[in-house]
Amino acid sequence: EIYNDGTELCEKMWGGAFKVVDNDTEAYTMWFFDSMNPNDKISQRLHPTGDTSFCNLQYFHKGTPTPEGDNFTECHPWKQASCCNSNIANAEVLRTGYGANYEWDRCGKLSPACERFFVQEGCFYECSPHIGLYRKWGGHACDEATDPGCSNTYNAMCDPFSPSYIQGACANEHNTWQVHQMPIRKGYCDSWLAACANDLFCAAADGDYFSCALSPPTLAPTPIPQSLNLRKN
Repeated sequence: EIYNDGTELCEKMWGGAFKVVDNDTEAYTMWFFDSMNPNDKISQRLHPTGDTSFCNLQYFHKGTPTPEGDNFTECHPWKQASCCNSNIANAEVLRTGYGANYEWDRCGKLSPACERFFVQEGCFYECSPHIGLYRKWGGHACDEATDPGCSNTYNAMCDPFSPSYIQGACANEHNTWQVHQMPIRKGYCDSWLAACANDLFCAAADGDYFSCALSPPTLAPTPIPQSLNLRKN
């Protein structure tokens, strides 16, 4: 078993991208059905000077959040102001788009209920303009005085993927895609764990999703219902 509760799932699985907060007025949700995005109020409360008029993360992201058309159904909560387009807002693209060994179903097909949460996280990461506030290198939310693991400024000379990169120039390597300590609602993470209670997931070390890419996949056995813990393969 990998995660003892929903908090461990959200915090460990994504390599420190998220922190779980048991107060809905102080935390974001990865999915919603309201006509208005509830995360708007959270950003206004936590980061009144933060700018969500552009998409600060850079992976498959647009430059600015813009409306999408009627074919934008997979990630529909962000249809009115999305940092991703319909080509990216697709479950299969979100599952395979980050390269070999980064698929969420490397240990076998996930149950529909469990897989839906991985799709929601993918939509949230690619489409939400709010997540850019928590960019690890160059994000508004970083408190450099108390957290040396992030920075409000991005330095291309520190980024191995930048043509301006200079090896050894910086103490920390920067990038344009990583998220750092974004507060997520505890209830959402608990629901994710419950949905995946009987599913198998690849995780090395302490359950970091990204460690899976470095671990060779093994054949997934038939799941056996146990407690509400996502189980290790």
